Amino acid sequence: MINRQRLLTWVLSISLVLVCFLIGWLLYKQTNKAAFSVSSKRSMPDIQFEFAIGGEGSQGEYRLSEPMGVDIADNGDIYVADTLNSTVKVFDRKGTFKFSFGGKDLFYLPADLAVSNDRVFVVDGKNSRIQVFDLNGNFIRTFAGPEVGQKIGAWIPSAISVTVDGYVYATDIFYHRVIVFNKEGDIKNHFGFPGSGRGQMLYPNGLAVHRSGLIYVSDSNNGRIEVFGPGGKHINTLTTGGQQLHFNLPRGIAFGRKNFLYVADAFTHGIIVLDVQKDVFADSMVLGKRGVGDGEMNFPNDVAIKQNTLCVADRANNRILVYSVDE
Repeated sequence: MINRQRLLTWVLSISLVLVCFLIGWLLYKQTNKAAFSVSSKRSMPDIQFEFAIGGEGSQGEYRLSEPMGVDIADNGDIYVADTLNSTVKVFDRKGTFKFSFGGKDLFYLPADLAVSNDRVFVVDGKNSRIQVFDLNGNFIRTFAGPEVGQKIGAWIPSAISVTVDGYVYATDIFYHRVIVFNKEGDIKNHFGFPGSGRGQMLYPNGLAVHRSGLIYVSDSNNGRIEVFGPGGKHINTLTTGGQQLHFNLPRGIAFGRKNFLYVADAFTHGIIVLDVQKDVFADSMVLGKRGVGDGEMNFPNDVAIKQNTLCVADRANNRILVYSVDE
């Protein structure tokens, strides 16, 4: 009788362990699914061209000169780094000009910008700093400046991404790395160094931080997208079927709502859209081709997406292309 009780107790214990393991495994799978829901090919986004801001024949405030950066505010306003004019121009969701701010005293040849809540972060690469403004263009402060170089070596910021918790990620094309700042502007981490090996980069000119914490970096001159963990540890190069995915010159990148990654590939003269799962992708499509017509591009440099709006900094055509997106 005692042996039978012991056997029964042993069986129940093993069953309980198996049930706990199964529950834990299901929760783990569900958590991963929430961050990356891709497990096979899905329908690619339906993207329709709407209009262009700037371009040939544009006059006055609508005239852009090689815009390198673009982002979208929560209210739908479109912020443009009008690079050769050393200004930021702001347009509403329909492309109507609202106001501009900047000038060479505040930033010279702005390379990128990011709109986060009620702040606008502008990359002033020539002066090795990031400037912060409110949504109306009023200067607030220098977020990070030349003192960064005094702490971790000279830097030239090129691209920027701001997370929901206020952390700022900036690519540095001087030492070919990524620098991470907290919301006060203090350096929290930096990773990467020049080269073409694993985790190395040559002129990183775009980055996007996924809500899972993974960091995707446009390794421009190596023609690839590098994937790093939240702490900066290199995970892999974005691949398909075990083979590295090669780009011609990837620049700005951004994630849509459903894990589609939008990559401005300058030498392809288009936007490459990828159905991404961590460091692999299931499917892709190319938006645009070289030209000056509606939806055509010349050396696109940046991309931004919010809700159902996609914007492309069509640099050599001196304009911003605006699309509607159904993911």
